[in-house]
Amino acid sequence: MAKIFIVLALGFVIFCMGVSIGRNGDIIQALPSLGGKALLYAVLAVIGSIVAVYLLTKVFLRKGAKE
Repeated sequence: MAKIFIVLALGFVIFCMGVSIGRNGDIIQALPSLGGKALLYAVLAVIGSIVAVYLLTKVFLRKGAKE
């Protein structure tokens, strides 16, 4: 029951944020430049996460390491 409530509440919050952003004319006009920056940040975040997982895996999950 709690999971359903959390999912519905999160969906409502995201919907309200979308309405708020959609009503803001300045954001809509700046969307092309914001979209490029958002894509760049998302790609960099994914690359950074992959590199971090790779490095942490090498450090903590060595083959033949004693536990």
